Amino acid sequence: MQPSDEIRERQIADAPFCWCEKTILAMITETFSESDQAASARSLYVALTELASDSGSETFTARKALIAHRAGLSISTTERLLKGFEQLNLVAITRNRLGAWKQPNTYTLLTMRNGDATLRIGQPRSNPDRVKETEKKLKGKGAMFSHKASKTRTVFVPKVRYPETESEMYDTLEQLGISINPDYDGNFFEQMQSSDWTINGEPVWDWIAAYQARLEVTLPR
Repeated sequence: MQPSDEIRERQIADAPFCWCEKTILAMITETFSESDQAASARSLYVALTELASDSGSETFTARKALIAHRAGLSISTTERLLKGFEQLNLVAITRNRLGAWKQPNTYTLLTMRNGDATLRIGQPRSNPDRVKETEKKLKGKGAMFSHKASKTRTVFVPKVRYPETESEMYDTLEQLGISINPDYDGNFFEQMQSSDWTINGEPVWDWIAAYQARLEVTLPR
């Protein structure tokens, strides 16, 4: 920088801004930190506010691939975190279809007001420096979290973060000292990913134990 260069604080009028409510960012951090997904979740939420700013509205339509690109995440991680946001009432998702064909979803960003979520547009902002603790960890299996609102809402957090690729899955297993056998695991990763990491409709809390149980059945005796 040259001595003559002017140093000036940024101004909202200088360029387009997207804003995030501190209470929501704090809740996202608390909710997703134990599963090491807080950074990804915060990045995704910032991407949503960026797209809302681009459209000039809290309601916008976008493909998941675009949202994932803006957030710097994989599509599968984006889909999983969006479901968590929807359960927390941070975003309302309208799943559009044209006949039998899926169309890009429509997203509406919501805000926390009086312990519940409402549209961000037209609502007075609360003190941005007053960030209340909005999450309470629930003890016991499943590492569930509850956001106290007019109703109790829970978001499922797995014991170990779900891998995004098969190679990441095997790397994680090896790091934990778990024996792997790709020839006998019955395409475990593909099956888990296609079912969105559920078994019989229930989310898998400990996918590592599920992998070991699979090998117990499939390995030759």
